[in-house]
Amino acid sequence: MALQLSDYQDIIDDLGDTTKEVLEANWQEAARVFSPRGLDTYLRGAAGLKSLGRGTDLVESFLEAAPLVAREVGEQAVSELLSAAIQMFSKTSASVLVLLFSTAPTAAARMGELELFKGYLSLLNHLLAQAPRALRPMLEKLDVLLAHLTLGGLRRWAMWGISAYRNDFNGQAEYFGLKNDSAMNVLKKEQRGVLFVDVQRRLIMYLRALWGRDFSCAQPPATLKPAKATARISRRISSTYRMRLTISPCPMARRPRAWMCTVRRRLMLPRISCIPVIMTMPKV
Repeated sequence: MALQLSDYQDIIDDLGDTTKEVLEANWQEAARVFSPRGLDTYLRGAAGLKSLGRGTDLVESFLEAAPLVAREVGEQAVSELLSAAIQMFSKTSASVLVLLFSTAPTAAARMGELELFKGYLSLLNHLLAQAPRALRPMLEKLDVLLAHLTLGGLRRWAMWGISAYRNDFNGQAEYFGLKNDSAMNVLKKEQRGVLFVDVQRRLIMYLRALWGRDFSCAQPPATLKPAKATARISRRISSTYRMRLTISPCPMARRPRAWMCTVRRRLMLPRISCIPVIMTMPKV
């Protein structure tokens, strides 16, 4: 039985008129991406944030961001996001927590899976513990950083800034806000090439056009035991591809996937409606 917003009238009444309007505006998307249990967590999480007494902006940013995060990496990520915010509550201001929520959809879209999103939240917790004043400027530039860096690259970039400006608060603000040469130089060093997430959609379209069937570029579940034939043709696919002057990034990433599909067909594996492209991502 689908939950209705009216089932939580007691929570809605406590949120206030402005926040209630935000909730109603995002309810349709929330009902689409959350299970009944996820919707319960969503609403009770908003009520919990309201009880902290840090203002309505914090609650409203969560209500807007949570459905988008759940759509990208699953509803469990919303629980992880709430837990991270609670851990940061006593260490930073409400405005930084608002930034945490408002940038979470961008981070979720760039991470692409739950474990990487959890790693991103862990990085923020570590950064807050080591250099509290660095968190705000980094979140303000998160879209730029994640457009060029994987999670591993972002971690190395952040650790370099912490080490170099541990006792220099002005230096931290400039580095993590991308306002000095050091920040840009380290960013360029950690930018290893074309990010897989930037070409994933085109690759799926390319494979679908080539073979006339659907493909999914994702890691198989941990409990799945691939067949011997599948194991023999597995190939490591990087999360980044270095750019060359004469080769565009998409064909560079196409080659290993097209090779795997060709071998699958040569081996005459059983016909299925969707062939998953096994992707072994490097550890970050």
